[in-house]
Amino acid sequence: MEKPAEQRPNILYVDDIENNLILFEVLFKDHFNVSIADSGKKALELMREKEFAVLISDQSMPEMSGTELMEIVKTEFPDMMRFILTAYTDYKTVVDSINKGEIYGFFNKPFDSEAVKMSLNKAIEVYNLRISNKKMIKELARVNSELLDLDKSKTRYLNIITNEIRSPINKIMSAVHMLKDRIGSNDLSELLFYLDTSVSRLESFSFAANQLARLNEENNAPIELKDVSLRELTELCVLENKNLLDKFLINVDFKEQNQDVVVKGENDLLMACLTTLLMNSLKHTEKNGNILLHFEESSEFKCLEIIDDGSFYSSHQIDNMMNFFSGDQKSDDFTPGIELILAKQIMISHGGRIIIAQNEDKKVSTQMMFPC
Repeated sequence: MEKPAEQRPNILYVDDIENNLILFEVLFKDHFNVSIADSGKKALELMREKEFAVLISDQSMPEMSGTELMEIVKTEFPDMMRFILTAYTDYKTVVDSINKGEIYGFFNKPFDSEAVKMSLNKAIEVYNLRISNKKMIKELARVNSELLDLDKSKTRYLNIITNEIRSPINKIMSAVHMLKDRIGSNDLSELLFYLDTSVSRLESFSFAANQLARLNEENNAPIELKDVSLRELTELCVLENKNLLDKFLINVDFKEQNQDVVVKGENDLLMACLTTLLMNSLKHTEKNGNILLHFEESSEFKCLEIIDDGSFYSSHQIDNMMNFFSGDQKSDDFTPGIELILAKQIMISHGGRIIIAQNEDKKVSTQMMFPC
């Protein structure tokens, strides 16, 4: 049964004799999509424009012999099935073509059209199998690469998790051992504070891990967008972290008595983000220092800004933080911590971003930027 033209495989026949080209096309046009070329040079031009499953070339041609053509095709189009057409007694040509052009087979002149058709059909099966295998290998390589990337990502997060959880657990254990020896001493309140902050750290970490997994799920539910007052959010955040702020004698104040700014977002997520950024500023503020909060709204953005004195930042740390939140490549030795990773993801999920910058007076500005 004759196949539709679009389903027929493409084959290319090369011969410098015009009558041979016409005869070949007539004999096989109902079975294959036949293209013809009267020289090796023309054949290469066609092969660079169109994909062929099979190449059949006469051996005796001026300028470029069939064997020379096969040698080029072997390098440029290795999957193409290659046949040489030669005289009965020209066995040296066949051997050269096998060695140099790695041909699949050869036809003797004059050829038997039925035998040629049968050989071409077998060659096309091999060609299709080659292409199928290459596609499969390529797909497997792609999947494997994705799995490797996923494994690297998992490993990175596991390392972060391990590092994050080890510190508070060690603090708790140390504090417990010290409590056994110091019950009734003046250090009891200090140790209890130590325990309380470590347990809070673990709770914070647990929340961060849970929310990060939620926001990174492939088919995660959209966040609940409601009106959130940035002033109320910051006042509540300061109140909930008052013990730590008082412990390190940090004063938090509003930069100026400007009007409130309202954004669309999920309150608990924004509270987690703000708490992380506020605690990060606390770590970089000296005792008896000040942290300023500032709201700003324009036609293009809404902003909650945290300004600390930047006392304990190195220029390397500032660069790493700026690069992390901007999405640029960061150094291999920088691990932001799971809360900062979550803070960045929270702002992304709200269509916003976090910007960190250092002013000329060395103060550090951390901005939660929201779209209008």
